[in-house]
Amino acid sequence: MKRVVGCLVGVAVLAGISWSQPEEPESQAGLFLLVEKGKCGYIDQNGEVAIEPQFDMAGSFSEGMAPVALGGVAGGKWGFIDESGTMVIDTLYDAAGGFSEGLVRVSRKGKWGYIDVSGKTVIEPQFEMAYDFSEGLADVEVDGKWGFIDKSGKMVIEPKFYRVEGFSDKLGAAVVEMGGKWGFIDTAGEWVVEPQYDWSHGFSEGLAPVRVNGMWGFVDKAGNVVIEPLYTDAFRFSEGLAPVANENASWGFINKAGEMVIEPQFDRAGMFTNGLARVETGPDWGYVDKTGAFVWKGPQ
Repeated sequence: MKRVVGCLVGVAVLAGISWSQPEEPESQAGLFLLVEKGKCGYIDQNGEVAIEPQFDMAGSFSEGMAPVALGGVAGGKWGFIDESGTMVIDTLYDAAGGFSEGLVRVSRKGKWGYIDVSGKTVIEPQFEMAYDFSEGLADVEVDGKWGFIDKSGKMVIEPKFYRVEGFSDKLGAAVVEMGGKWGFIDTAGEWVVEPQYDWSHGFSEGLAPVRVNGMWGFVDKAGNVVIEPLYTDAFRFSEGLAPVANENASWGFINKAGEMVIEPQFDRAGMFTNGLARVETGPDWGYVDKTGAFVWKGPQ
């Protein structure tokens, strides 16, 4: 959920492609962020321009819409476009995320709430921070603590965690206090896998990345180690592959057997969606296919 190379997503304040930790899939629409001369647009899966660069900041497509900002990288306002590039929700917001389960988080006057696909406010801005809905729940921050709300805005898991990562496969990653151990909770807020990891990201495709003694591996939903902690960093699986970093801080991709499918060669790497993953290498960034070949590349 958080952050640099092109057009920033959500709470971005500088022009640059936003890196998340863990990196979210780039696009659910087959359109991918593009930046040229400080403006953001979108390319298709073949690397062809689909929406001309024209926005000051932009985020990935999800559920047919993407957040975009006009008015500069400092103080610009966010709205939403459809896959034709038409503005369908006006630029009214200080920050915005991507649609998930029919709702999207937006910020006004320093507080976060949620709107629907028509732009109607469904949950009034009231949270210090908020993230996407997943499996009917969204993680929100209240008075410095994190809990979960449902789509009516009702708090269903009280804010009692220092940090959380949203639900996937009916489990969410959580830690109670700063410097504490991470574990996994169910949708009632009860521990399913007791806190034992130095850090953890959420589940995806049945596995979750966890850090143990400074190294990252992957566990299943029972907390069993499936891929040994051999990596200095790791993100979630997507389309059967997960980005991981070696001891030289070079990123590649492994499969669920822990086999290196794309050799470490990138400075940063994100998750695959629609057959492409965003990567950074030297002075350039772009998108690679599952062979590791660039489909599109440009300067940072």
